[in-house]
Amino acid sequence: MEEPPDLRLMLVGHDWVKNNKVGNTLLGKQVFETEDQSSPMKSHNAVSTGYVHYKYITVASPADLFASDLSESTLRQRVKECTSLCHPGPQALVLVVDTSEFGEQQRWRMECIMDFFSDQAQNHAIVFINKGDIVPEDMVVDIRNCKNKDTEMIIHSCGESHHMYTRCQNKALKAIEEMVSKNDYSALSYEDFQDARTDSYYCPRPLHSPPRSSMAAVTGKLPGL
Repeated sequence: MEEPPDLRLMLVGHDWVKNNKVGNTLLGKQVFETEDQSSPMKSHNAVSTGYVHYKYITVASPADLFASDLSESTLRQRVKECTSLCHPGPQALVLVVDTSEFGEQQRWRMECIMDFFSDQAQNHAIVFINKGDIVPEDMVVDIRNCKNKDTEMIIHSCGESHHMYTRCQNKALKAIEEMVSKNDYSALSYEDFQDARTDSYYCPRPLHSPPRSSMAAVTGKLPGL
């Protein structure tokens, strides 16, 4: 019998600890740091593998990508290095969102990170909605009732691909694999954006969302509305 394809996943969450908790759930073991928000490990990328349901799974957990004082070059380097840990590239970006803390700036940074990959990144992304440690395994999410416009927007940008995270390994992996199989298990690759005039690299969008007033002036509407 042919073995199922391996899975390579990269976590992208605005809360480093909750990001790693999802990684531990996916692998079914405690491998990523989850105890201390001030841990020095926040500045290091990490990767771990496991053999789950007759397949090898690689989970890459990046260093903190959402720090407000993070420079463009550091963000770019962290994403690039983390991508290399699941060579030839992640088949899924698992976007870990806590709706109680997820706002315009977090959504903007998450979209900025996806911009580092090919223009197919959003087709390879699934939003894991994390509502805390104690969530019934049969709980479902209706994004129309999540009362968080930025969560709705990031889910919509990913083609409505989302999952209510309940620490249930089977359900979490099933949600990811359904999306990955639709993409024929293809992988994403990191892309450098280089300015031909200066030979310098740049982010395809600013790291921080423009003030609402300036966005309104340019687009005629406020972001997130």
